[in-house]
Formats: sequence, structure tokens, C-alpha cells
Amino acid sequence: MGVASNSGSASVVSHKTAANVVIFTLDKGGMSLKICKDDLVVVKYTNSDNWPSKSSLAVTKKWKLVPDFNISETNEQVVISTKRMKIVVNKATNAIKFTDLKGNLLLAEDGVNGKTMVQAMIAGIKTFNCSTQLC
Repeated sequence: MGVASNSGSASVVSHKTAANVVIFTLDKGGMSLKICKDDLVVVKYTNSDNWPSKSSLAVTKKWKLVPDFNISETNEQVVISTKRMKIVVNKATNAIKFTDLKGNLLLAEDGVNGKTMVQAMIAGIKTFNCSTQLC
């Protein structure tokens, strides 16, 4: 299998909410943010037009309660606010930034290099490794 790599830099086309998941349609693929707790988010990203049907091997817990969260939007970003943090998605780059409620940075992707998807073979299964650079 040849190694292929492509940048995950893609802009946000639209977003919708389904229960505790905010699903972003990108101009190249998609991204979802599952709000599990007020301070816990599962991020999924794909450079494909379709979401993989396989369940995660890394995240197996089923959260029973859906935490309250709000979504606000400007021309530049989508902000998801929980009781403990804000998740800011840059519409131009799909880079994610996590802050506390006062706006103090907790964690952020650099927003320049974007996410990178590299073909991989894991346990005999063709897949991709996704990585990003943090600020």
C-alpha cells in the first residue's frame, strides 16, 4: 500500500446538532464534536464524504446524560459553550480551540498546518492516522 497524505485544512460549510453532537460539513470531509460532559469532548474528523461505520476502539463509554450546551456563530467561528468551557471552531480552517469560560486558552490547534491524514495499515485494516499541531 502506498503512503498518501493530505492536509486536513478545510473550511466549514455548515453545521447541525443531533442530541449532544455538533456535526460540521466541511468543503473536504467532515468533523463532529460530541459533548460528553461539561469538560469532555470527543472530536472525530474525516477527509471522506462519508463517516466510517465502525465504532471507536478508543472511546467506548456511553454517556447517559446529555450536558447542556449552547451554540453561537459569527462570520469567522462557531462557539459551543458548556458550563465549564468553550469550544471555538474556526470556519476558515476548521481548527479547534478550547478555552475556559473567561476565554483563557486551554488547548488549541495551530490553525495554519491543519489536520493531516496519512494512510496506514493497522491490524491488517486499511485506515488513516490523523494528526494535528498544537499552538
